[in-house]
This record gives sequence, C-alpha cells and structure tokens, in this order.
Amino acid sequence: MTSINFAVLRPLFAAACLASVLLLVVRCAPSRQHQAEQVYACAVDAFSARKIGAAKTLLDSIHNHFVDVPDVYRDARELSRAVARYENERTIAFLDSMLFACDAEQQILLKLMVVDDPDAPSPRYISKTQQAYRTFNRSYVKAATDANGLFSLISVFTGDKSLHHDRFTISVGDEFVEMSQVSDAAYRNEFSDDERVWETVRYSGTEAAEAAKFIESHHQDRVAVDFIGSKAHFITYLTDADKDAIAHVWALSRSLRESRKIKGMIRKSRLEMKNVQ
Repeated sequence: MTSINFAVLRPLFAAACLASVLLLVVRCAPSRQHQAEQVYACAVDAFSARKIGAAKTLLDSIHNHFVDVPDVYRDARELSRAVARYENERTIAFLDSMLFACDAEQQILLKLMVVDDPDAPSPRYISKTQQAYRTFNRSYVKAATDANGLFSLISVFTGDKSLHHDRFTISVGDEFVEMSQVSDAAYRNEFSDDERVWETVRYSGTEAAEAAKFIESHHQDRVAVDFIGSKAHFITYLTDADKDAIAHVWALSRSLRESRKIKGMIRKSRLEMKNVQ
C-alpha cells in the first residue's frame, strides 16, 4: 500500500484553501458602483437629518475616491451644492437676527444722541448731554462717532490763559491711559475772545478706544483728566454725566462697526449662495 506524505500535502492544501478564500472574497466584495452608492445613500440620510458635518465628510469621500463612478459622483456634486445652499441660508438667517439686534440697540442709543455738525458730509454723533450749550465754560472730554462707527475723543479745555495742550491722560489712582501727542493742525483748534480761551484736540484710533474702555471700566471711580501743554498742564475730573456720555457713544460706535461687519458677511454669504446655484 502506498503511504501518503501529509507533510508534503499540507502546504498545497493550505494554498488551495487560501485561493478559495480569496476567490470568495473577490466574488463577495461589493463593486465600486455599489460602494459609491452606499456612501451616497449615507450622505443623503445625514443631510436629511441635518447632520451637516457628517454629510460633508461623506460627500468629500465620494469626491476624492469615486471619480470613476460618474453617476454617483454627479449626484454627490449636486447634493454638495444643496448642502452649501442650506448652510448659506442658515448663516444668512443667523446674521439677519444679529443685524436686527444691532439695529434695535442703535435705535435706543441714537435717542441719546444729536448730530454734532449738521452741515458735515456725513453725520457725527455726540451725546445730548455734551452739546456745546450744555458744556460752556468748562473743561472736559467729549466722545463722538461717525455713521461708520469711527470713534473719537475730543479734549476740550477752556481757561483764562492758553494751555496749547496737545495730549491728555486719564487716570484712577496708579492706573492711567495716555493719549499720544497730536501735532496735525487738522485735529487741533484754538480760539479766544476778550476774556476766555478755548482749545479742542481730536483723538481717534486704538488709543481713543482704549481710553473709552478705561473710562467705562471705572464708571464708579473718580477719573482724573490731565490736559498736557508744552509748558503747563491742567487737571480736572470727569463728571458722571460725561462718563455716561462717553460710554453711550462708545457703545453706539461698537454697534455701528458690528453692523458693517455683519452686512459684509451677509453679502459674502449671498454671493456664495449665488455661485452654487
């Protein structure tokens, strides 16, 4: 009787089994078409459930890995446009609500304002409490903002003699904010009559904003203002009315700038939505 050498046959049997398994895997593995359709179906379900992040991830997978399945790739592109439109519509709705809130805030604040110079090309708002006839013959700091939210502080000095001030500091104890020296004649004005001298200096930009924030944060404190001239200086204190006025104008300035920013974002979202039609 012929003996069988199982040691020899064992590797051949294993190879045959592996080949059978591989053939079975190949036969059972889904086709590229089927795989793409499954991913697309999941993307549709995710979008229907408003799981936008998941839908976008699945669609990106189709765009990156199933270009060779044209019908599914085409449907995925269309669904991506639908997702983009939905996102833009949702963004615009959110921004519209923010803009509405800003407009409501501005309407309240504008009731506390007047236009400083009605003849100017664009309106510049100041607090009603800081109109010239209410502040005559006193030194103080006035706030203003234009319709675009450009904020500025104006130091107003009046006295018997000229100070020729070109900057000021505001302080509470050891804390202070100092405005840089203003040399541009366009931002300085001095005039006098037979008895008194008036000087005004306008400051804008980051320093004016920081000064407004400082005053706002020290509303309950006694805030000193030091008008600094070339050879002398003059110290006074902000009244509560002045602190309120500066805080209100600063709030209006912030709201106006926020409105401009939101409107720009809305325009951008509408343009993006138009591009995905």
